[in-house]
Amino acid sequence: MSSSVKLSISPDFKDIYLLADEVPVFKTFLSGKWFLGSETFDVKTPIDGSLIARVSKPDWFLVEDSLRMMREVGRWRVRDLPGDKRLEIIFKTADLLESRLEDFTEVLVLNAGKLRSQAKGEVTASIERLRKAPLDLRSIYGDYVPGDWSFQTLESEAVVRREPYGVVLSIIPYNYPLFDTVNKFTYSFVAGNAVLIKPPSADPLVVLMFVKTALDAGVPPESIGVVTLSGKEMSKLVSDPRIDVISFTGSTEVGKEVLRSAGIKQFIMELGGGDPVIVLSDANLEVASQKIVTGITSYAGQRCDAIKIVIVEESVYE
Repeated sequence: MSSSVKLSISPDFKDIYLLADEVPVFKTFLSGKWFLGSETFDVKTPIDGSLIARVSKPDWFLVEDSLRMMREVGRWRVRDLPGDKRLEIIFKTADLLESRLEDFTEVLVLNAGKLRSQAKGEVTASIERLRKAPLDLRSIYGDYVPGDWSFQTLESEAVVRREPYGVVLSIIPYNYPLFDTVNKFTYSFVAGNAVLIKPPSADPLVVLMFVKTALDAGVPPESIGVVTLSGKEMSKLVSDPRIDVISFTGSTEVGKEVLRSAGIKQFIMELGGGDPVIVLSDANLEVASQKIVTGITSYAGQRCDAIKIVIVEESVYE
């Protein structure tokens, strides 16, 4: 399909793609390096359905190598970084993301189909999320339990120390590909974990761009990766014992499948919700109705907090 829609990519990202027939072919990042696999998949714009890029798809042995590196090396590279150094890297990532705001905004518009205001808002929110990382770090603390609560333990004491899990698999939804990547990466990295990211197949480009930005900011290359597999190929990955935590945002149905396949792990699951709004009798009904319509239809309703149920007090119900 011919199209006037073309992806314009900043020189800041020249290392992560090649041009083939004027179409950018994005590499993926595993085992500490960018590479092109033997296969690619098409990335199309929802504006007119035309091809705007291709993304490399890794062979499973490359995923295996990356899991081994993250398990044996990558998790310790983050674990051994002092908390203030992790924050320094996070803040530099925020600064670089801010300097590349227009690049990320443009790609979100073309690849995710967002309005420019929505796309810019997502980038701005992502920058703010990175800069709020100290809140994550301050919530990591241990416990001291004195032994004077019983005669048997009078001479003893207990100390609880928080330790990183190791390797976190972050599975990203298509509706907020940048913000959800940033959010999951931030709380995982600040806590001292290596992070393997599974981007959405429909709009993976900003995820690859963010990983490049994080690497430029100083994230250890052995401690981050992007696995550009399709959702149908994920059961083998989620069940791998080298994955300690799965952070998943998506539908309840897929979330249940992840839980069934993964085995014994830690899970951070953001699934579907009821999302009701309550209209009381003293509400400004004109304002309420406008906000309800916006809450239902914004981004075509493709949001985890999109309004699904309207509960109206009987005296103002029509």
